[in-house]
Amino acid sequence: MPRATRVRRTSLVEKRARAVCTGLARVNRSEPMQWRMARLIARSVAFDYKTADAAISYAIQKGWLIGEGVPPHSVRLTDDRDLTHPCTLDGSADPRRGGET
Repeated sequence: MPRATRVRRTSLVEKRARAVCTGLARVNRSEPMQWRMARLIARSVAFDYKTADAAISYAIQKGWLIGEGVPPHSVRLTDDRDLTHPCTLDGSADPRRGGET
C-alpha cells in the first residue's frame, strides 16, 4: 500500500505576505531596491492596514522584504531573489492563482 505524501499547507499570513510581495513586484516591475509606501501596497492588494502590517512583518521576517519603521511605513524588495522567491512575477507564487513554492 503506497504511503500518502504529506502536503505542506500554507498559512493565511504567508499567503497574504506573498500577495503583498507580488503586488510590490508589480509596482516596481520586479526591480529591487525601490522603496514604496506600505499603505499604497496594501491598497493595491485590497488589504486593510492591519492585515497588510501583519503580512509585511511576516515577509520581512522571511527575508522577502526590507522595511523602514515600526510598523514599516516603507518597504522594498530584497535584491537576493531567485525563481523560488515569492516576489517573482512568473505567476507561480501568486496566491490568488493558487500557486505555491
